[in-house]
Amino acid sequence: MKRRHTKRDLTKIFKERGLRANRLLGQNFLVDHNVLDFICKAAGVAEGDIELTVHDGVVTVQGEKKTEREEEGETWYFSERQYGAFSRSFRLPPDADEKKVDAGLKDGVLTISVPKSEPRSKAATTAKIKTS
Repeated sequence: MKRRHTKRDLTKIFKERGLRANRLLGQNFLVDHNVLDFICKAAGVAEGDIELTVHDGVVTVQGEKKTEREEEGETWYFSERQYGAFSRSFRLPPDADEKKVDAGLKDGVLTISVPKSEPRSKAATTAKIKTS
């Protein structure tokens, strides 16, 4: 079952993992045992205007929002244009599988799903020392 985290929860989670949470607090995160879901508002942004990249454990969402609106009445005319580029990056936790990142855009909401990888063994390993 997924659990919605508050900003306080997220700050604690990311601080424990040595990550900076202050760059991420404008987003919503859902975490369960197998998947991390990052949910971003993307109202008015077309799918072709968003780019998602993953490099060295950092997910970057960037794009451009363009809106134009014109209205005309008998004695008036209204025209409005808004343009703006955006970029948001966040570091994945160590247990995230960055090779399997998936994203979807629906109804102005961008959902980025990152499955967790198998936990690494914390057991110490030994190496054989060769003599010459």
